[in-house]
Amino acid sequence: MALTDINSEDRLVQQTFAEHLEKVLGWESVYAYNAETFGPNGTLGRASEREVVLLRTAAPPATCCCRG
Repeated sequence: MALTDINSEDRLVQQTFAEHLEKVLGWESVYAYNAETFGPNGTLGRASEREVVLLRTAAPPATCCCRG
């Protein structure tokens, strides 16, 4: 990891918010910028950077119970 200024956006915003999401919601965050491995067993399970929805970890869609 490259050394950055202590007041960088990563330190002040991204890292702080990622830590908050982990503590409050139990979410795991991954900083994969320029370091992601693609494929089904890759870092995020994406075939390429064009896939923006992480299907490997997405919840199934809800079913509608108000038909009729």
